[in-house]
Amino acid sequence: QSDSLYGGLAVSAPSIMGFQPYASYVKGSNFGEAQIGVNFSIAMGVGVNVNYHNYAPDNGSTEHGLGAGVTFKF
Repeated sequence: QSDSLYGGLAVSAPSIMGFQPYASYVKGSNFGEAQIGVNFSIAMGVGVNVNYHNYAPDNGSTEHGLGAGVTFKF
């Protein structure tokens, strides 16, 4: 949809031994999502992420669970 708006807020703690915990919340015209997790730096600009998320669309089923991924900063 071209008329959808969203915004959010994220906070993170200082990195300790490569681990950086964070929390975020995003609210859109048709959904809300909360997430807590930790990023771990593997090398310069490369890391991994593990998180728990709760995604709640206005229409449809709420989704929640664990997630993991690789991050690249450039």
